[in-house]
Amino acid sequence: MPETGRSASVVLVHAGEVLGRLPPVALEMPWWPEAHDLFAAIRGRDGVEITVLRLLEARSDRAFGGEVTYLAETDRPPSARLFDWEGGDPLADHPLRQVWARPGGPEQLLSWAADRLATKGLNRTGSAEQMRSWNLSALWRIPTDTGPVWLKAVPGFFAHEGAVIDWIGVPAAPRLVDFAPGRTLIANIDGDPNHEVRDPAALRPMVALLTTVQQRSIGRLDQLSAIGVPIASYRSWCPGSPAWSSSGAPSSTCRSVGRWKC
Repeated sequence: MPETGRSASVVLVHAGEVLGRLPPVALEMPWWPEAHDLFAAIRGRDGVEITVLRLLEARSDRAFGGEVTYLAETDRPPSARLFDWEGGDPLADHPLRQVWARPGGPEQLLSWAADRLATKGLNRTGSAEQMRSWNLSALWRIPTDTGPVWLKAVPGFFAHEGAVIDWIGVPAAPRLVDFAPGRTLIANIDGDPNHEVRDPAALRPMVALLTTVQQRSIGRLDQLSAIGVPIASYRSWCPGSPAWSSSGAPSSTCRSVGRWKC
């Protein structure tokens, strides 16, 4: 685990206008996708609420720590002094940019979540807390009268995630509150994160759950395809290549570059 945190600057956007850059704030967590610590630090120092949209700049050759700059929406212009942002236009769009990385996008997702929670008879008991935002997902924790519910949004190539969680079911997967392509509402799972657990005895039940899911999928590709799961085979990666060798290794037609690729 890295021992250093990150120094984060924030370029603020309000009502579609770039206001300027807040000075850096020191954060203990080094991980760039984290948003909750940045939100808390800016609110405590500058008295302004923000929603992180995306990472603008990172001065590090690692995927964590160092000096980073984020683009964030704010509910109102801060009283703190703002500096000019000397990089490119932070509002310039890109065809692959995710909805949560665009101004107004997080509010769209939270509005969908509020509607779905109301339909399920769940009452919010506080504001949604943004936890993470990066290119692969955005995550909020929403307090309700039955406990926290997690809103997760993912890119189009993960759009089937909710359907797959629904297909797997508990206990191997968390309980779904609701889902739509690219977004899910997931009930909280009580207990410790166990990110650092290495004890084989503690990990064995997890392995049993995962292998059971794998066994269940055997012969059910039609079911999985019907709920939107992309089905890829060796021949789809390397069309026209001969069969696998008797040793189980791929033929010399394909070379391994992160995955079997022609």
